[in-house]
Amino acid sequence: MVRTSRTGWCNDEGGRTMAGRKGRRSWGRIRKMRSGRYQAAYMATNGTGPWTAPTTFTAKMDAEAWLAAERRLLETGAWTPPPTRTTGAAEEAVELTVAAYVAQWLEEARSRLKASTMDGYDRYAQLITEGLGEVSLVALSPAQVRTWRSSLDPAYPTRNAGAYALLRTVMNTAVNDELVEANPCKVRGGATKHRVHEPVALSPADIRAVAAAVPVARWRGLVLLLGFSGLRYGEAIALRRRDLHLADDEVAVHVRRATVRAGGQWVTSRPKTPAAIRTVPLPVALRDTLREHIEKYAEPGLDGLVFPAPGGGPAHRTPFANALRKGAEAKGFPTLRVHDLRHSALTNWGRAGATLADLLALGGHTTAALTARYTHAAPERNAALAAKVWE
Repeated sequence: MVRTSRTGWCNDEGGRTMAGRKGRRSWGRIRKMRSGRYQAAYMATNGTGPWTAPTTFTAKMDAEAWLAAERRLLETGAWTPPPTRTTGAAEEAVELTVAAYVAQWLEEARSRLKASTMDGYDRYAQLITEGLGEVSLVALSPAQVRTWRSSLDPAYPTRNAGAYALLRTVMNTAVNDELVEANPCKVRGGATKHRVHEPVALSPADIRAVAAAVPVARWRGLVLLLGFSGLRYGEAIALRRRDLHLADDEVAVHVRRATVRAGGQWVTSRPKTPAAIRTVPLPVALRDTLREHIEKYAEPGLDGLVFPAPGGGPAHRTPFANALRKGAEAKGFPTLRVHDLRHSALTNWGRAGATLADLLALGGHTTAALTARYTHAAPERNAALAAKVWE
């Protein structure tokens, strides 16, 4: 019986490799990495594998020696799958699976990524592990990745795109670690996020009408703030009293932090990106509404939350979303979501005359700082735009 591997070698029962292109050996395979080191691997005579050396080698002869030792084990009947051996780590040819490498990558990433990001990555990793976890890292093929990507539930396109993007990133790291020669993630558009929900852009009058129709009074101020500032929900619920500037002739909100729910706990830290640390001007007409809200519902002190939950602490999204949905339905917008308030704000900024640089700066997008460096979005222009979007 002949077994052919996608990794470039094939063995018959006698342990011989069939003739092929340059670089094939009489048994096993040695390839030179881009770093100049050598990697060795082989298929066992029982059809299992590929089994890869636990380390790369400086000299080709060292890689040949490792293959020779493995072949002797096979010929004498003393061979066992490398992961089951009890020899030292340097001598143990560990068969690294996709699941094991993904778990290793996640642990290394936890110290440098935000908790909310890791929360999403953990969910994506579960999808990867369920479909590809038992596959050998070095044997993972483009066909396997393509089959896995197409098997994901199409009802969740954003989640599926995120999971594929994570696998592609992890495999890029594997390439850099010289564990695999090339990234097998080659699905065209695999990481593209397609909209399931078409965003709703409310006019300024519609935003005010929906806020007034929200059945829970404590959430009306938050609807207005989100609808006219474009803040993300996590940025809004992290606001402290000191973050609002409510002067007679100028109203603005200073975004310094964001609060998210990750791992069952509230996490408050820097905003989503450095560009998200910003000051957003608001229509002066919002001043009295926000003052009234603070007096009735905000926590005491300059560091008190502006939009706390009824029992104190950060406001869960679900109660607010439920109240918003009822108010939106009453005004003829049954598909309105919380994030649509941000979309509405940015759309209305644009209609009022905001340039691309203005929108990037006001929305706190990733490229805002770089764009503003060349186009110089002016605070006084933004304040003028704030006055316009009320009408």
